[in-house]
Amino acid sequence: MGEKKRREKQQYAKVVIGYARVNANKQRKELERQQEQMRTFASKQGWEMKKVFTDIASGMNEQRKGLHKLLNEVATTQPYAIICTYEDRLARFGTEVIKQYCHTFATKIYAIHQPEGNSREEKLVEDMIVLVSSFAGRLHRQRRGKTPPLSE
Repeated sequence: MGEKKRREKQQYAKVVIGYARVNANKQRKELERQQEQMRTFASKQGWEMKKVFTDIASGMNEQRKGLHKLLNEVATTQPYAIICTYEDRLARFGTEVIKQYCHTFATKIYAIHQPEGNSREEKLVEDMIVLVSSFAGRLHRQRRGKTPPLSE
């Protein structure tokens, strides 16, 4: 491909952003894998990956700085899409709110992988396990004095 045609093609590339999240510091390699998968996916689509926002936090934590920056980026630059490896990387609950917010700015959300074979019942059980695990962890941290009490 000639230089002129390559520049013209790049000029019309769709700009996308990514979001990667893991629950704990010990999963940093997984965070890097997620970012690499998103860059590869974007490249195969012919899209320009502008930024990747990351968090090391529970998907139930609403105070994730990376997610807040991602949503601000959607509002200010209106990228073509957000890419994540799995939809639950964005949030454990409330993904429909995030989707609607992005839709307002004509930004699509692409999850590279979809969970296989999860019936409604399996999904419900998985969500219940996540909830119980999250609250158990919070109670444990509270006992160690690292988290404010649950009744705030």
